[in-house]
Amino acid sequence: MFRNYCDSLLLVAIIMLPLSIIAGLALGGVEVPLDSLLAILTREQGTISDLIITELRLPRVLGAALVGGALGLAGALAQTLFRNPLADPYLLGVANGASLLVIMHILGWSVVAFLPLPLAAFLGGLLAFALVWFCAGGRNGQVNPLTLTLAGVAIAALLSALTTLVMLLGDQRALGPALRWMLGSLAGVGLDQLPFLALVLGASVLLAWQRKNKLDALLMGWGKAKTLGVNIRFERALWCIVIVLLSASSVALAGAVGFVGLVVPHLARLLLGASHRYLIPASVLLGALLLMWVDTLCRTLLAPEELPLGIPMAMLAVPLLLSLLRKHHVH
Repeated sequence: MFRNYCDSLLLVAIIMLPLSIIAGLALGGVEVPLDSLLAILTREQGTISDLIITELRLPRVLGAALVGGALGLAGALAQTLFRNPLADPYLLGVANGASLLVIMHILGWSVVAFLPLPLAAFLGGLLAFALVWFCAGGRNGQVNPLTLTLAGVAIAALLSALTTLVMLLGDQRALGPALRWMLGSLAGVGLDQLPFLALVLGASVLLAWQRKNKLDALLMGWGKAKTLGVNIRFERALWCIVIVLLSASSVALAGAVGFVGLVVPHLARLLLGASHRYLIPASVLLGALLLMWVDTLCRTLLAPEELPLGIPMAMLAVPLLLSLLRKHHVH
């Protein structure tokens, strides 16, 4: 009975995905009738409406789906690996490390400027997470979830301050794009920027699905999982790399988009339970749907001006986060 319920909910989410893409293409500062969308997507572009759909809206709608799915999956994996309901790419410092190197790349700082943007973001996220892990005592092989979270918050604050310093010392003409990127934005994203994140997300989903039973074992804790034959060192290293890669790739494309990796896995567990058979696809689908609709809201609410993604995401996510804190309050 429960399995049929979960399968039905996943089917609804799958159906909602193309409908949300169509809505994202149709809505905006210039509304495009639904009966015109198919013709625009299948003919050569010539009119202003054609260019708005194919050059502006289509890349950012697809980009929002990919970023939301990647951050949702990264958050689910982080919360499973560390058995911490507050774990996500931002609380673990990954996104802040990626942001620092991306800002240095945008402002043309030294060697970072010569690296491909996704590689710079990955290196920044990886170094930040390694620092958090070291500070939390991970060098001894065991990490307390609360200690890890506190270390992540501290390192994230430090990296955020360094990012601000880099922006102040950089070229003042580049501050505008850097600031918009820091607040999260998909404006200006092109179709040629999407394949890398699509590849990373697709490979991560397949890998997580293949190892879903081991992820279920990790929910019981590293000690119990080890007694079930799980290679803890390998799984820990593998999923840390996957989390960093998903988070850094998303940061490189859309900037600092917070709360998706924190909120989406909780919604998925609330609706479908903790089994990774359902948690993996649900986190990806719900993350994609959430960020597509938030991006559509950003484009339409104050049209022709745009809101950064971080503002409505915070307004939506903070009440839910506070309710989670009350529910999981530890004395």
